[in-house]
Amino acid sequence: MKNIFALICCFYVFSSEAYSQSKIMNKKLIEAFDTIKHKVDIERYGTSIYNSNGGVVNFKYIEATKTIYWTTIVSNVDKPFSVIEYTITYPKKNTILFWKGDSVLKNSDSKYKSILTTFITDAEALRQYQKQVLNEINIGEIITLQIGEIMKLNNGLSLVLVGFSNKRVYQGNPRTAMAHVQVIIDDVTKEEVSFYDRALGGILYPNDTEKLKEYIFRIRKFSYDEYIEVLVSKK
Repeated sequence: MKNIFALICCFYVFSSEAYSQSKIMNKKLIEAFDTIKHKVDIERYGTSIYNSNGGVVNFKYIEATKTIYWTTIVSNVDKPFSVIEYTITYPKKNTILFWKGDSVLKNSDSKYKSILTTFITDAEALRQYQKQVLNEINIGEIITLQIGEIMKLNNGLSLVLVGFSNKRVYQGNPRTAMAHVQVIIDDVTKEEVSFYDRALGGILYPNDTEKLKEYIFRIRKFSYDEYIEVLVSKK
């Protein structure tokens, strides 16, 4: 009888701990969902960032259906890039659903917990990325460069958009275009930086960033053979 009672107590403790962990995970998922909803660009391409593993993560949020499209581009050694896509919905209070195609993922799925943890981590990476960009905007300057035009900034920096080029695209690899910019510091030092514009399967890569001496250059808009918009700030 004592053994049965002990087993019941152990089961109760285990069930309570499992329920508590489930509530904590669900809370984190809701916070991650809200982070993406408020931080992602509400436009056709959404917002792309690099995750902790160097993979490209793209978030799109559809307001009408309260749906997040979460896509990761994974680089494989000696193999074409692979694209992993999930859809996340928030149908009712305290309920977050993950979809793979037309199927809802379940607790029993072998990678379920790993997928949820990665989603939470990627949402935090998005928050940190937006925080960094806002800081650069606050201390920097956004400029538009057209081919051949010299743009002089107040800090002794001059930028010239020299031209554009693109790389040959192989099957399974991203489409890549480049904008070449000459950087002149104090009318003396001349350097050239190249900004990349890449996409794979309709997913844009994160805005390219280049660092030169104490300056940070972050591409914001890229219109091939026309212009680029660049955020210039100091480290």
